[in-house]
Amino acid sequence: MIGTALLNIAGRQLETRRIPAPHAQGTIVLLHEALGSVSHWRDFPERLAERCSMDVLIYSRLGHGQSEGPPVARSRRYFEQQSLEVLPALLTQFAIECPVLLGHSEGAAIALIYATMHPEKVRALVLESPILRAEPASAAGMAMAERAWQETDFRERLSRHHRDPDAVFAAWLSIRDSDSLLTLPLEAHLPPVRCPLLVIEGEHDEYATSLQMEALRPLAPQTQLVRLTDTGHTPHREQPEIVLKQIASFLSRLEQVPSNSHNFLSSQ
Repeated sequence: MIGTALLNIAGRQLETRRIPAPHAQGTIVLLHEALGSVSHWRDFPERLAERCSMDVLIYSRLGHGQSEGPPVARSRRYFEQQSLEVLPALLTQFAIECPVLLGHSEGAAIALIYATMHPEKVRALVLESPILRAEPASAAGMAMAERAWQETDFRERLSRHHRDPDAVFAAWLSIRDSDSLLTLPLEAHLPPVRCPLLVIEGEHDEYATSLQMEALRPLAPQTQLVRLTDTGHTPHREQPEIVLKQIASFLSRLEQVPSNSHNFLSSQ
């Protein structure tokens, strides 16, 4: 299966796209942010496939992009369903075994849950600007986004990537009033992370602070951290060359880095 297609995944039609790489050494699966979709990644998947010599698979969650709707309000059940029902069905559909999971923001939480529940089925994790715990910065960022929705062309820009941008935006905002996995300490409901893990975050993230790494550290002391200066919540768009270089370097060392290594790296 190559190219963009609507496929029946876990009983619903989801927009998917596979980018093949010559002589691919495995597959990277991208999990988008709360307002993301297949097209929202722009040309990053193609550049990632080329740089890492790995196939890349992307998809839009329900109601996002061209996937069947409507978008789903955020709740504990939502994250569990995405991680333990939809993602496994997607991997089965494409016959993908032991992928690298790259999750951005909310997608990082989905990737993390899957990896902790299926440690034997994940080669490595790359978490970009992970949102793993509710914090004041997240609420402030959402309030800022609401103002932009009302006062700027934010809605118009989002409409380029979704059939129903209003519903996508509302589903994201619903997390503020939900019983979500993100409102609980990770160590209270997730087992340790066993695979190699790279975290990439911006020093000026509009939605998250160092509290996210503090939440993750007890579960994954082997985490390699890359913190980028002059960068916000979307490093792969703001600093694409640095992000591609860091991911390619991390993946090239997979066989050399033991899973229990206590190795925190910082880079600018």
